[in-house]
Amino acid sequence: MPSTLRRSDAKAQRTFAKAHDSAADEYGSEERANRVAYAAVKRSFEKVGDHWEPKEKKGPSDERA
Repeated sequence: MPSTLRRSDAKAQRTFAKAHDSAADEYGSEERANRVAYAAVKRSFEKVGDHWEPKEKKGPSDERA
């Protein structure tokens, strides 16, 4: 698990782990699994310094998306 997530709360860690494991099973690619897992984390959390904190409002990290 990336260090920024190890310094984050348990929900952020679970979100990353579940998405990563599911994507790794489906795609068989570590790089793609990491991209999918980070995308899942970014929907509910934002990176603040060296860790991830829950967003006030869930959704895409880019408001134009």
